[in-house]
Amino acid sequence: MIRVITDSTSSIPRSLREEHGIELFSLFVNHDGKEYKESSMDLDEFYADIYEMADNIPTSSQPALSEIERVFEDAAKAGDDVLGVFLSSKMSGTFESVVRAAKGAVGRHASFRFAVVDSLTNCMELGWPVVSAAKAAASGMGLHECAQHVCERVRSTRFIFAPESLRFLEKGGRIGKASALLGNALRISPILTVKDGVASTYAKVRTQKKAMDKMVGILKQDMEEHGLRNIAV
Repeated sequence: MIRVITDSTSSIPRSLREEHGIELFSLFVNHDGKEYKESSMDLDEFYADIYEMADNIPTSSQPALSEIERVFEDAAKAGDDVLGVFLSSKMSGTFESVVRAAKGAVGRHASFRFAVVDSLTNCMELGWPVVSAAKAAASGMGLHECAQHVCERVRSTRFIFAPESLRFLEKGGRIGKASALLGNALRISPILTVKDGVASTYAKVRTQKKAMDKMVGILKQDMEEHGLRNIAV
């Protein structure tokens, strides 16, 4: 049996995870001395107050290493293989922790087999390949084949988004203060993507409405040129 594991930044809905037997390591969100488990926190409630957090932005932390080690140890003892697909190693230390835990399990159980994939992204650009991996495993593919399948799916996804404001990008150190001030003054709404594991600018347009229109255009072009299997909004 192949266990498919990912992390909570994949944004896979609970119903879809349960349908395909996908296991999850949850990251944590920290704000004002409180720690929230991302996989179970009320996101609507949290983001309702997001603009009040601009001068004290939330931070995140990776899953507990002890939890990761426990899951790998359980899989090894059960004789199961593990296929793990995780958020970009350039965004979090989660991937490195997973590799360390997996190698530790091999040290204790010589027959244990695993494959871990650095998706170089997050959100459903990570989620869709994970779902595809679970389907591949259920169809009878071997561990190596499933890992190759995931890598192919990662290469055939795209993630685009347009922030409503540049304020948090500036506060989080993604862009300089001058760039944020200029962008907000000119009502520039960048369309962002994830490239080579980090956030990057896909296009720059004026106003949020034009950004939305541009993204719809990108979607239509992708559909015409490449077809479409799945989409998440």
